Amino acid sequence: MSEMQVVFVEQPVVGQRAHFLANGQRMSSSPVARVDTDLTRPGWFCVTTASGNTYSGPLKPGYQATAYATQYPPYTPSQPVSINLGPYAARPVPPEILVGLNWGAFFLTIFWSVAHNVWIGLLSLVPGLGWVVPFFLLFKGNEWAWQCRQFQSVAQFREVQRKWMIAGLIVWCAGLLMAIAYFALLVALFTSLQTLL
Repeated sequence: MSEMQVVFVEQPVVGQRAHFLANGQRMSSSPVARVDTDLTRPGWFCVTTASGNTYSGPLKPGYQATAYATQYPPYTPSQPVSINLGPYAARPVPPEILVGLNWGAFFLTIFWSVAHNVWIGLLSLVPGLGWVVPFFLLFKGNEWAWQCRQFQSVAQFREVQRKWMIAGLIVWCAGLLMAIAYFALLVALFTSLQTLL
């Protein structure tokens, strides 16, 4: 894609649309993927958008467009918007990552979601959805974890998820043992009260 010369009317920010003037019209881009400063021209920026377009030009806050063209054009994404909006969502997911279930995400849904920036997992705190989300992450957790958190390799990813699975099993087993002990204590108290009466 070719580079377009523009005048930025607001500071370009990654993840947001860039607002600029081009040919006397105020326009906005698709979400910004990268912002670089031009070292040869102070005050100039080079912006690359998620759709692959590149815009460069100076920043002039408050710079006005002509009176006949002040509306932003509608933005139509070139591809479907993904549910994952993490910083690495554009990375392709290796086929090995898609194989298997993510038991760490299932057992420790809230903690795993925060650690992996998979914020949809926090829906498990919503009454009525809490029991659905762990099953959702069981099947989609590997893909979303790869997209929303930086991993150096597939091997590192597998090792991290294995540790989450072990921690989840330990927590669930400990909780099950505590529940059994609590139930046994209640039964013992109930039977002792019956003998006293």
